[in-house]
Parts: sequence; structure tokens; C-alpha cells
Amino acid sequence: MEGKLAKNSSSSSRSLMTRPKTKLPPEILELIGKSGKSASAYVRFRATCKTLFSNLTPHPRHLPFQPPFLMLSPTADGSRGRFFNVATFFTHNLPQVSNMTRGKICFGSSFGWIFLLDYRFNPSLLNPFTGAEIPLPPLAATPGIFDILPLDDVPAPQLLALLCGYHPDNIMDEEFVDMIMHQAALSSDPALDPHAVVLVIVKTYAPYRFYFCQLGDASWTRIQIPGNTICFLYDFIPFPERQFYAVASDDRLVRFDFSSLPVRVTVARLRGMPRCRPVYLVGSAGELLLIGEGYKISDRNDRITKLFHVHKIDILRELDDEQGYVQVYRVHSIGDRVVFLGPGHSFSISAQDFPGFRRNCIYFADTYNKQLAGMEYVSVDCIDVFSLEEYNTEDIFIFSEEEKIELPRSKPKMPWLVSPNLN
Repeated sequence: MEGKLAKNSSSSSRSLMTRPKTKLPPEILELIGKSGKSASAYVRFRATCKTLFSNLTPHPRHLPFQPPFLMLSPTADGSRGRFFNVATFFTHNLPQVSNMTRGKICFGSSFGWIFLLDYRFNPSLLNPFTGAEIPLPPLAATPGIFDILPLDDVPAPQLLALLCGYHPDNIMDEEFVDMIMHQAALSSDPALDPHAVVLVIVKTYAPYRFYFCQLGDASWTRIQIPGNTICFLYDFIPFPERQFYAVASDDRLVRFDFSSLPVRVTVARLRGMPRCRPVYLVGSAGELLLIGEGYKISDRNDRITKLFHVHKIDILRELDDEQGYVQVYRVHSIGDRVVFLGPGHSFSISAQDFPGFRRNCIYFADTYNKQLAGMEYVSVDCIDVFSLEEYNTEDIFIFSEEEKIELPRSKPKMPWLVSPNLN
């Protein structure tokens, strides 16, 4: 009996090995590969048979914006290769990213690329999912960024700390960098646009300073803002391609238009600006949304939970240099859109493309204090979802102690949203 089983097993194995390959033409296989919306599903599809699907490109350009990963805080050795997948709730360790980010901090993310900066203020772009890296012009040599330097032999961050009343020995390198760099963003995916624009915001001293370069430039160019200077910035995003929008604390909306050079900067006042703070800018299906953050005391253990108010900015009206007004309208639904809020490039996707996410909802990472027995409080990190339809917030994932993950508490340690990009 055992021998018969073994014989049957052997013949079955031989039949599998000699089974003819599919006769589907390559164009049909390509259509099958392009039928899905998920980057991870595409990668798994190509991996099912390397010989059969070798004609499918490893860098597909048909995929829509993907649900984000959270780039977590660095490990004890300073590497930044841990990512949390918001779609699957799995943590991924990317060794190649750990090696490429060691000794650097992240100060922005756009189109699946993260902005890295070493402690000599040399920036670069990194796609953590393909390993592609693009160097950017050095910032330390840019005129105007370090005008405060009276001494040539004192590093800029340490001198800045001294001028602000800190002792350099008590501040980490990444904190030095965070005192100077605010954020950065891309106008478009550099894998698809070789002339993509990089916009960097520097906060050495108030007011904020804006610099840009195109990929391949040897230096940065400073941008002058019409009217009053900007002393505090709530948020800024690329929207649409080759344009950026920024909202300042004095209710001004600033647009940077790079459709042609020199860059055109226009400013307008926001009429109907919500009073809740902070606020986020989000591009959603061709509309520019302004999302304000509010709070309420939950019925559960007196927990303070976050609520959000969504507004639409009427950008169809032309902005002008005379600081006219642009209307802000309250909206109570975003349809089938799903919004992800986070530092650097909040964005939205379609629930029809990714049915695992809830339509008309806002996803975000949060931290709250939970009371234990004996009046002791512990900090709890979680992924939350806010429903505009039900107007409530719900925990959908709580980082347990077994996960060994603690969300960063403040910049520059906060998690960055990174949308997987295979380009």
C-alpha cells in the first residue's frame, strides 16, 4: 500500500513537471496584470511564475495611489527600515532601507518617495519600495539658509541651538535638523517626470523661507512670498501636478505654480476658515479639501477622541496678488473617497479601488492615555477611523506590547505616510 502511494505520488509529480505551459498570448497576460489596483497583488501575481510572467514590468505605471505605509521611528542603531502597512496591519522590515537611511532623518514624503537629510544637510530622495535614490543639491551651501552664522568653524545646528538657549550636548542630531527643516514635497513622481520640482520649507528663524529646485539642478532657488511674510505654516501639499498649495496661520492660502518658470506665487485670504486647529490640506478627486481637527470626550473612560470637520476650498476662483478672498465651504460627505491624514502629504484614495477601506472616512494614527487599575495611566497607540456619516471615531487597530511598536510622540520622530510606489 505504501509503495503504491509512493508510486502514485511520483507519477503525479512527473505529470506536473511535464504539463504544457499556457498558450495565452503576452498581451492577454498583460491585460490580466493590469486588471488589478493593488501594488502588493501585482507583485504577488508576477511572483507566481517568473517564466510565465517575465514580460510583465516590475515597475507598472497603471496603478492608482496606494493605501499608505507608516514609516516608523528609528531603531536603537538609528536605522529606519520599519514600515507598518495600514491595509494589512503587518509590520515590514526592509533591510536595504535600514542601510540607506542610517544616520539620516526623514522630513517629508511625496508620491511614495521620502526626503532624507544627513547631519551635514545633504538631502536626497529615496523610494523605499524599489531602492531608487536621487541626490538633491546640498542645502548647507545655499545662500540665505544660514545667514545667522557669524562663525565659520561652528556647525550650523549647534550654533542655532546656542542662539536659542539650548546646550548642544543636550540635543540629539535629529533635533538640530528639526529646528531648521520644516517639510518638503514633490510636484510629481520623479520616476515619471524627470523635471519634477522639489519644494523645501526652512524655518531657521521666522519667517519661513521657501526654496525649490528641479531634478538635476545644482543649487536651490529662493522664492519670495508676496505681501506679509509667513511666520507659521499649517500644511502644504502638491496639488495638482506642478503646483503646491499652502495654508498659513493667518488664514492665507498660497499657491506655487511651476507649470512654467519663473515660478508664479499667488496669495488669497480664506473666507469661512474653520476655527479648529490644526488643519490639513488634502487633494481628493480633483478638489482641494481643508480638514480641521476637533475633539470630544468619549463615553469610554473619559477618553478624548478626535473629530474632523471637512471643508472644500473654491480654487476655481483665480487667486491674485492683491490678497482677495477664496471661499471655504463646509461639506458633510466626501462620497466614496478615503482620506489618510498624517505628516507630509496627506492624501485620498477611492474606496472602489480598495474595498477593504471604508468610504466617506478619515484614517489617522493616534495616541491616548488609558487608565488602568490603581489610577495608573498608560499611553496607547492606535490606528483610528473617523466616519463623516456617523460622526464618530473608532479604533480599528491597537499596537499591543507584543508588536513592540510605539508610535513617535513628536517631530521629527513622527511616522510618515508613504504610499507604495513601484515606478
